[in-house]
Amino acid sequence: MMGRLGGVPQFEARMRQYNETGAQFGLRFNMDIVKYTPNTTLSHQLIAITPENLQEQLIEKIYTAYFENGIDIGNVDELVEIARANGITDDAAELKMRLIKGDGIEKVELGQRNAEKLGIRGVPYFVINEKVSLSGLQSPSDFIRVFENS
Repeated sequence: MMGRLGGVPQFEARMRQYNETGAQFGLRFNMDIVKYTPNTTLSHQLIAITPENLQEQLIEKIYTAYFENGIDIGNVDELVEIARANGITDDAAELKMRLIKGDGIEKVELGQRNAEKLGIRGVPYFVINEKVSLSGLQSPSDFIRVFENS
């Protein structure tokens, strides 16, 4: 991320921006303890193979692990622990093996292909009224402007 943002000062400024913007809306981000941006394929696989009625809870726990606790959500052992601690699985070894062998990857790749067709190249990405899209960190005024003009 430091390379993409142009160096350490720009990176640190962006992380402060995330923390401050989140705080304005009651969200606790601790981006200063996040060491790097992980590959999230495994976390998406985990969500894909989790029963639908438990997915929202799992997504919340994954977000908390990463954004608040700085946990590497690209690490299979960390993801399995999140799932185990939140009642998603009783068999950590079996879940780890499923993730390593690629269970759920078809659904993840389908979602990626659909995003590419829409021109989505990063997150967050918002589609409003199936017409207007916003990419990246946006202010409330940006959303209001789009809502008023759509």
